Amino acid sequence: MRGWRAKADSQTQPDVIGTDLGANTIIARNEIPWRLMTPIKFVLRYTAIPFTAIVAVVIWAAVPSSKEVDARQYAALSRAYTSFPVAFRREISDAMDHGRISDWRYQTLVRDSLANGVALDWPTSGVDELALERQKLGALIHADPDLPKP
Repeated sequence: MRGWRAKADSQTQPDVIGTDLGANTIIARNEIPWRLMTPIKFVLRYTAIPFTAIVAVVIWAAVPSSKEVDARQYAALSRAYTSFPVAFRREISDAMDHGRISDWRYQTLVRDSLANGVALDWPTSGVDELALERQKLGALIHADPDLPKP
């Protein structure tokens, strides 16, 4: 048996009387158990997944940028090396500091070469293997009289 009870705030809610707890029983709003969310549950529910997604995208974007450039890119730098200004040759030398140029550093070098008025042209033929092209550029940097020797 169900009854209705008026509250002081003029809201009426069902009041369960007796043992009428069948499928059609209405439970009062104030009888639903509310649990407070702990800070750990909040972090796990609302911030962990978006944070993980952001970290995954950053890793996905950074990994391809850290790979080494290919032989054509080394060949483009070595063939145009003598036409570069001294400041830009110094940037190439700094980029080759660890014996190789990463894709990320190469993109910066291309932007700087355009700013210096030199366009890099990738050769379509006459390109050796990666190690040989890297060695050619390293030899040009080492033989450059305008750069300080280590």
